[in-house]
Amino acid sequence: MPPTTEEIIRYMMGQPLDFTPGARYAYSNFGYAVLGRIIEQVTKRSYEAWVRENILAPAGISTMRIRQTLLQGKTTGEVTYVGPAGAPSLFTGVPSPVESAYGAWYMEAMDAHGAWISTAIDYARFLNAIDGRRGSRLLSAASVATLTARPALAEYQGKASWYAMGTAVNTSNHWWHSGALDGTATYQIRYGRRIYLRLVFEFPWRERSDLRRHG
Repeated sequence: MPPTTEEIIRYMMGQPLDFTPGARYAYSNFGYAVLGRIIEQVTKRSYEAWVRENILAPAGISTMRIRQTLLQGKTTGEVTYVGPAGAPSLFTGVPSPVESAYGAWYMEAMDAHGAWISTAIDYARFLNAIDGRRGSRLLSAASVATLTARPALAEYQGKASWYAMGTAVNTSNHWWHSGALDGTATYQIRYGRRIYLRLVFEFPWRERSDLRRHG
């Protein structure tokens, strides 16, 4: 313990499907974990290194990186997360219970599906670079159209909003997404072609004199 992303994929590939692919929508991180490994197979680089060099750096982004699970791996400028105590440890050699934000989730295995950390400014730079609203664009107009297209699912037909390829979209071309782990929550909204609203929160679940909380 903890299991690697490859071990998780190997396990999941042996599980039955919940429904026929394309029949309905269900949010899942698993596909993004697989895509991260495909990037590694094609580029012969680590997922994080390739993304930072080929996607983030051209967009002028320097702070984004994969978060390390344990507190001793905290990077410069990263907040200290405070979550519920008493969680079982995922790490052999790290006894339970642990602080949930530092040992109940294995962030390194979540790399391509939710382990990126960043300043709010660099994350805004990334969102603006998707279609080049500011600076050079990461995706062509055709790719952006594919990214935001309404899926051909019965549940989305005639509806004002849908979940597209990694973001929720509506008929006004607003994009939005949320995310949360122990101690943090984020929400980003793109209003048409005008503005991005990016909210970042840290929740103090309980008082701790030995942890420093940042807003």
